[in-house]
Amino acid sequence: MSIRHLLFLPFLLAACGERPATQPEDTYPWQITVTDPAHSRVFGITLGQTRLGEAAAMLGRDYRLALFEEPGGRLSLEVYYKEITRGGLSGRLIMILDAGEDELAGIRDRAARREVLETGNVRYTLGEPDRLATADRVIVGLDYIPYVNLDADTIEARFGPPAERIRLDDRRQHWLYPDQGLDILLNADGKELLQYVPPSAFEALVLPLRQAARTPE
Repeated sequence: MSIRHLLFLPFLLAACGERPATQPEDTYPWQITVTDPAHSRVFGITLGQTRLGEAAAMLGRDYRLALFEEPGGRLSLEVYYKEITRGGLSGRLIMILDAGEDELAGIRDRAARREVLETGNVRYTLGEPDRLATADRVIVGLDYIPYVNLDADTIEARFGPPAERIRLDDRRQHWLYPDQGLDILLNADGKELLQYVPPSAFEALVLPLRQAARTPE
């Protein structure tokens, strides 16, 4: 059996109605625990509570840290793991760190480097004092991109039917799970994207999707 098939095994078992051997909580992307509207836990990280230093002690320190600015001016402080592996399933992980608008603007002004990306976004390399201070910042969101491609049947087998679907075009649609603070982008032309936020922050996450949707379902 190839490595790719081994990584896909948990999803294959789910689609067949079977479950792999019992794994600790927070192992797989569908193991989401909501403790209250302001906190949810996945991959061992409690959104709205776990700090970057704590997550790095668990996942490792091989990550990239940067401040991003969208063309519209929105700023976000992000930590990027090229690969994490949990329960044999691997993927990319992005952590969104908590910071106020004034704090983000200050980090941008003190940045050591500025780089314009092909997407139009601007990436800023943090200055040393700001980089060191991020260890104490709280993680408020996660973006997870599994290396394996997920289809609708497999996602529904593990996560259940979505509360709502938002179709962006013929190839992309979002499945929404507001009670869990989860948005799953199904992309026929690329990788799927799982976005996690505390349930109380879910409407703010999906508002731009509703505005961009061509045909909400």
